[in-house]
Amino acid sequence: MLCFIYFIWITASIILTFFFGLDIITALSSTVSALSSTGPALGSAGPTTTYAPFPTSVKWILAFYMLIGRLEYYTVLIFFVPAFWKK
Repeated sequence: MLCFIYFIWITASIILTFFFGLDIITALSSTVSALSSTGPALGSAGPTTTYAPFPTSVKWILAFYMLIGRLEYYTVLIFFVPAFWKK
């Protein structure tokens, strides 16, 4: 189940960042880098460059995915369950 959730998060982020003008290699590698906290990405966000040329909205998306990666997936998903907020 956790693997499925991980791939859903990655797919959603790739689609979001791809629509903001990133190429597919940069979108995939920066998403995986942000979500799993693995280090530098490939493409425009490679080890010798930064995320500075990315649009601000992509930086916010990747920052959110960094937060998801740090807090663990189930912790973030629990905020979207209505039963959690009814108590």
